[in-house]
Amino acid sequence: MHFSSVRRISLICVLALIVTDIWSMRDKQHDDHDQPKEKEEVGKPTATSDASLSGVGVNQSEESVVFQQLQQKINDNKKIIALRFKKESIVYISSEGTFYEEKLRDEKTGLASVVSKIDCMSKYPKLSSVEFQHIKFSKKLLEDVISYIPKNIRLLSFTDCIFREKIKEEEDTESKSDPSSTGTSYKNDGNDEDTSIADASDDIGVKLLCDIMKRCSSLTHIILKLPTLTDQQLEIVGACLKKCSRLVSLNIVAGTMGNKSCEHLATTIENLSETLTCVALGCDRFSVPDEESLKKILVSMKSIKNPEYIGISINNIKATELSQLFGSVKNLHRSSAATGSEKKGAGLQLKLFVGNLKTFDRVMIFRNAETLSESLKSMKHLAGLDISGMNLNEKAMLAIINSLDNCTNLRALNLSNNVLNADCASKLGDVLKKVPKLDMLSMCGCFCSKEKEKSSSDSGNNISRILISTPKLKFLYLSNNNLGETMKSIQIKNLPELQLIDLSDNSCNKSEDLLPLLEQATDHPKLHVVNLHNNLKLYEEAIKARAPLNKHSLKKNIVAIFGL
Repeated sequence: MHFSSVRRISLICVLALIVTDIWSMRDKQHDDHDQPKEKEEVGKPTATSDASLSGVGVNQSEESVVFQQLQQKINDNKKIIALRFKKESIVYISSEGTFYEEKLRDEKTGLASVVSKIDCMSKYPKLSSVEFQHIKFSKKLLEDVISYIPKNIRLLSFTDCIFREKIKEEEDTESKSDPSSTGTSYKNDGNDEDTSIADASDDIGVKLLCDIMKRCSSLTHIILKLPTLTDQQLEIVGACLKKCSRLVSLNIVAGTMGNKSCEHLATTIENLSETLTCVALGCDRFSVPDEESLKKILVSMKSIKNPEYIGISINNIKATELSQLFGSVKNLHRSSAATGSEKKGAGLQLKLFVGNLKTFDRVMIFRNAETLSESLKSMKHLAGLDISGMNLNEKAMLAIINSLDNCTNLRALNLSNNVLNADCASKLGDVLKKVPKLDMLSMCGCFCSKEKEKSSSDSGNNISRILISTPKLKFLYLSNNNLGETMKSIQIKNLPELQLIDLSDNSCNKSEDLLPLLEQATDHPKLHVVNLHNNLKLYEEAIKARAPLNKHSLKKNIVAIFGL
């Protein structure tokens, strides 16, 4: 596949984002849906892992990447293209599809620390991506980042980080008059609530963060997922972003957004409307006046010339804002239609999340679902839709599904953690017959009910109705649907393009209920990953279920994840 120069840079940044999610899968399952305080974005796992693309607007179906974890360091510095600094480790990512995780431990305190390793950023001449996750930044540590971070990196990411002028452990070190100690240790002392961004000293940290962005003048991707960021601090960040003239992708999650911060963000988006293709904004709530803040953001997004990904996630929203949000969606299709991007296989991917819909009455939810449905009917160039995690009821989902038969270019659909009943399944099956390009479908937690026995039998039948209409699927996610013994009714032989299927957390405890599926997997031409995590509880049952895979292990390279 041939990429333009911008597209090629984007792909490199995507690799940096997704590679260690493959590694982190052994520790815990990914969330089924994204929320602003965790991960605001449409996430589409790759064909060979459970990793997710963090809102950079690249279709997961375009590239299928396998990364291998190494047990020893990568010796050639020229091969390192990305670094991820975490609370207790650093992940080194190479251009050869490998990565190495280095566990950190301070020799003096015995506590994990990244301070002594910050200078390593200057050692790698081809470094294009630097990420920081769950790190408490002191003023000195931020100043060190400014000193060592390369000016020509393309992606800069801060996720769930805290900025303080001094960290508690740093103060303790000074009180002991130990001048040889250089930094901050990261022991969780239970006082994180007292160290959230809240006072003037934290503004110093935010200003230093802006200095880092100014130093990296070649940035094309910025990710700032800082849920404790206040409106005033976001205003400082927003003013700085105006100067990032090369931005292709912008992803910001904050605590509150107000008039001034939204005005800065809106101006940034409008000024970069020619280059920006991906914008994801999330917050806990809008400050007063609410309607004006949201309106500024929505108006600015309409100015983007060639949108590939737009995501808006709000944890707490008012009724007037909800109607404004769902009603404005129809305006987003104009620029994407005008560019003819659908002819290139691109198109707009849309992510919407509202966290407090359950506080509204059913009538209001249905009315707003109808508003969204009307907006979607005009978006025939829509390439991806993610409305996961909103717990929409059956009637609301049916209204939205009815609009999808106009979205004939849809390639990715995420309906997870909303309610789908038999009527919804039947209608969705009919609609998807008119969507021939669909290659990713996620319906995690859609068919569960309190009546587990009934849910189990109905779930299998409902899913089967839908899969008949999706022969081009490559990625299928069906976790947490309480399939139980009806797992054996899932037919994947009718999905010849399938590369990954996720059936984890489905209460299937007998190997005989899994064997039909695994027998199909061994004969499947393209299937590589079968995720059955947290189903079989007994080791003996897992051994029985593995039999078909063991028999064909020399012929097929299938990764079956049992979670045992």
